[in-house]
Amino acid sequence: MRDTLDRDGVPIAWESHGDGTPPILLMPAWAIVHSRMWKLQVPYLARHHRVVTFDPRGNGASGRPARSEDYTDDRYAGDALAVLDAAGVDAALVVGLSAGALGAESYALWIGDEAWEVDHHLHENPGDKRAPFVWLTDFVGWLPLPEHGEREVDLAADLNAEMIEHVEGPRAVRDLALFVGDPELRRAVPDARMLVVCGPRIDPSVLPAAAGLEVRGYDPELPACDVALTHGGLSTGMERVAAGTPFVSVPLRRHFEQVRHARHRLERHGHARSLDAAEATPERLAAELAAALRAPPDYVPVRDGGAARAAELIAALL
Repeated sequence: MRDTLDRDGVPIAWESHGDGTPPILLMPAWAIVHSRMWKLQVPYLARHHRVVTFDPRGNGASGRPARSEDYTDDRYAGDALAVLDAAGVDAALVVGLSAGALGAESYALWIGDEAWEVDHHLHENPGDKRAPFVWLTDFVGWLPLPEHGEREVDLAADLNAEMIEHVEGPRAVRDLALFVGDPELRRAVPDARMLVVCGPRIDPSVLPAAAGLEVRGYDPELPACDVALTHGGLSTGMERVAAGTPFVSVPLRRHFEQVRHARHRLERHGHARSLDAAEATPERLAAELAAALRAPPDYVPVRDGGAARAAELIAALL
């Protein structure tokens, strides 16, 4: 169902999918992003719930008022209530992301997906916590990029040391911490190795020993189409892997997560066509894309069920 309501002369476009209870309202992240940002969540959630979304004023099919005062948090909150009224929903689970989580003191649960700033703030200011906090990440710790020199080595060491202080500090900050990955790899591959690489200021000998765990000292050198050309972001790459789509990725230059972490995760699944930005000439890109089409990838499948397992753990906090 699609419809548009009028909010003091500003049209607000909204949609409703499914009919299960309790209803779920997926808030827009900000005026720069429309409701299609939820395109992967809506089909799944609508199998079990009624799901309501709307385009924020300033984007999508909603109106674009010219005055800055028409884009305040109160206006967005009023739009959300008006959408629920128009949809005939008296009460709903409200899900916010990014700027859509403003006013978070009214939420019953906070979920931080690599929300480093939120996690850091709560560890430094635990009194600001107003609800159970779930922290999700697919990497822990930072590695400096060699070309940035000693300054970045020192900065990464400080960040890692602070992160360890937080983990050893107030236990009440993170009610649940979930690592998004494949912790059961050893069951499927008995010879699999798990390697922990220490930061430049951490002595490997101080870390506790564990079966199947290898600890090393600091090593800065550790490394919906027929074919896609993407940046090196992990979400985008894993979507292509899950869909079985061949793609060529070009990680952003000097971007730690894309150059190191995301690239490594994608290679584990069989993605081998990643180019450094300096190599991404038009001729090289064309050749790589053509080769990707001629030789379909044989990806290691992305395991399903992770969202369901995470949901079971998180639901216990409500």
